[in-house]
Amino acid sequence: MKKNLRKKHRIYNLLFCLLSIISTVSFAQAPAERFAGVHFDFHAKETDSNIGKSFTQAMADSFLQLVKPDFIQIDCKGHPGYSSYPTSVGNAAPNISNDLMKIWSDATKQNHVGLYAHYSGLLDARALKQNPSWAITNSDSSKENVISPLSNYSDEIMIPQLKELALKYKIDGAWIDGDCWAVKTDYSSSLINAFKTKYANTKIPVKQGDAHYADWIQLNRECYIKYFSHYVETVHKYRPDFKIINNWAFSAYMPEKVDVNVDFLSGDIRGNTPYDAAFEGRCMAAKGKPWDLMTWSQVNRNNKMVTKSYRQMAQEAANTIALGGGFQTYWPQRRDGSLPSEHFKLMADIISFCKQRKEYTFKGNIVPQVGLLFSDEIWKNVLITDHLYAETGLGYFRQVFKILSDAQYSTDVLMYYDLDKRLSSYPAIVVPLWSSLSPSVIKSLINYANNGGNLLVIGANAVKQFASVCNVTLVGNPLRTADVKLSLDSSAAFKTDLQPASVKSGNAEVVGNIKNGSAANYPAATIHNIGKGKIGLIYFDPKNLYGDEHVTMVKEFTATVLAKMYNNPVVTIKNAPSVEQVVTTKNNHLFIHLINMSGNESAYDNPMKIPAFHVVVNRPAKPSSIVLQPEKINPEYTYKNGKLDIVIPGLDIYSILQID
Repeated sequence: MKKNLRKKHRIYNLLFCLLSIISTVSFAQAPAERFAGVHFDFHAKETDSNIGKSFTQAMADSFLQLVKPDFIQIDCKGHPGYSSYPTSVGNAAPNISNDLMKIWSDATKQNHVGLYAHYSGLLDARALKQNPSWAITNSDSSKENVISPLSNYSDEIMIPQLKELALKYKIDGAWIDGDCWAVKTDYSSSLINAFKTKYANTKIPVKQGDAHYADWIQLNRECYIKYFSHYVETVHKYRPDFKIINNWAFSAYMPEKVDVNVDFLSGDIRGNTPYDAAFEGRCMAAKGKPWDLMTWSQVNRNNKMVTKSYRQMAQEAANTIALGGGFQTYWPQRRDGSLPSEHFKLMADIISFCKQRKEYTFKGNIVPQVGLLFSDEIWKNVLITDHLYAETGLGYFRQVFKILSDAQYSTDVLMYYDLDKRLSSYPAIVVPLWSSLSPSVIKSLINYANNGGNLLVIGANAVKQFASVCNVTLVGNPLRTADVKLSLDSSAAFKTDLQPASVKSGNAEVVGNIKNGSAANYPAATIHNIGKGKIGLIYFDPKNLYGDEHVTMVKEFTATVLAKMYNNPVVTIKNAPSVEQVVTTKNNHLFIHLINMSGNESAYDNPMKIPAFHVVVNRPAKPSSIVLQPEKINPEYTYKNGKLDIVIPGLDIYSILQID
């Protein structure tokens, strides 16, 4: 009898294992690629009524078949903490008429579309109301409206609900919002005790400048990472193929190595400029994980939210997918969970725009050209006092990126922790205003120049770190917010920080001059031969000169200095100053992405079509094929002395040269 029972038990175990495998395979058959998608949410509230009443699976099917997304993200639990589906483990909104999660789960499976839940993490007002002790404690002992990572929130609400979504509703994953970008410094007793264990005689720091403030912030960040990793690893144990994305994790907000097993990187962009997507995309592309960006479909104009045009969103999509990432647009759901059907056509057009270019873009690799160094000094030293993860202090870094992009260099972001691995692959490196690089980083950069690299250092404080190796004499301290006049072929007057300097005759190439009032002229920039390479120093700060004030000479001057150092880029664009270029490879093809960046960026005006222009490519052999994609046009070209001169017949928003 016991033998029979044991035999039956083994059979049941075998059947259970087989069913588990079959279940996992069935999940895996859902589309895994997050390339072109649509995001909906409405952050359900207690006061919402008839949630799901006016929405049916037929409506979901109709949307999916018309818009044709690869994946969608729908409302699940927003910042108020109420779920918009009848959860049995979380806090369901009180007035749910129909199970929207089930409707979407069934519809996406039938239409082979990926389904992800929009799920708010540490921003959960309902959970805090039920459990006030879970709140982050401020330095004055008051309570914050954000949940502490040290609380039981993840084990009691978040993980059970993610398991429910993964196992009961069998959706593909969750896009966690209101988590890394929402968490703040926590002065809870447990963290204070942990800090005092290491720094026994130190007062708890509360602001930048206090002793061990950086260590206190780091302790808080380690606490968050432990919480983050806990829910990711726990949910993956129950369903390994359930995809978890944390909005803005390991992005410019959180410029660390990816040390949590997230499946994708993602972030939502509200911005008024396509440069936001171009910058954020490069920061994510540098992390070695699949990634996408979401742009809001509406923009604030004169205190009113208005829907962007197709061309505006296509311009953002171009700046994202050219880098190898995916793209999605955000549209608010109605308060009952139904969809804004009046925008379906526009959604479909954006999806189509992306899919037409997927073959030439998705998961491509950026060819190293100009590397913009992302230092950890802001991250570690110029700290913020409330949020642990934010882009505070990166404005100047963004400005230098914009200068290089508009100067038509294919620019990539090089993370500080990747120097040993990737530094030598870049023909040119730009250090943008970082003023306290570590000795090891400075040594690596100098060695890079000695070995043949081109290093451009920009900024009144940044140049100090390289003055001695370039045999430059700095004249006094930097002048702060000085009235200066920059001269090269023309001149421009503005306010900025300036480091006066002098160089010995014949020791360097001086580029331009800069004058402070009636004082003597100083070099605006110098270029020095260092070993086999060069180091260039620009002695003033671009700051907001090219962003807010749009002093075009700052861009032109920077481009002139860089061109004198790095004069043989892979691609040069002729007679089309509004075209941005990105150079990538995919499946042994070379792709040159040409993006129309014209238009008033702050107003998001439609980009104007660009007439015919030339693209010159340095290439050792004549190509076998050149096709302008996705138009399937074979452009005219000539090849002579290693230079391929291609005539682009015109550019609407985004076209791609495929060269074989």
